[in-house]
Amino acid sequence: LKHCNENEDRNLRNMITLYRLWAAFYFEEFDLAAMLVQDIQDMSKSSRAPNTIWRCALLEGLTAFTLFQRKKSRKWKAHATKITLKVQEWVKKGAVNCNH
Repeated sequence: LKHCNENEDRNLRNMITLYRLWAAFYFEEFDLAAMLVQDIQDMSKSSRAPNTIWRCALLEGLTAFTLFQRKKSRKWKAHATKITLKVQEWVKKGAVNCNH
């Protein structure tokens, strides 16, 4: 990450953060996942790969819903709703295969 920050390589930084988020969610390290969700907010601006953006939205949504269930926080409910609306918009546009 130091290399990414020094060279302003947002794509690589976001990919590393995305995989860290996946691992944090998988191993139920939700406090770390919450921190990583905040770090990865600009993924759609820095990545041109749709599958990466979709995967990021999935993990952000799963993390937000889990944190809302555990902490009953309005912040996480709002974030989960925001991600859900984003994915629903993609489905309406036919931009992704999220119809199942």
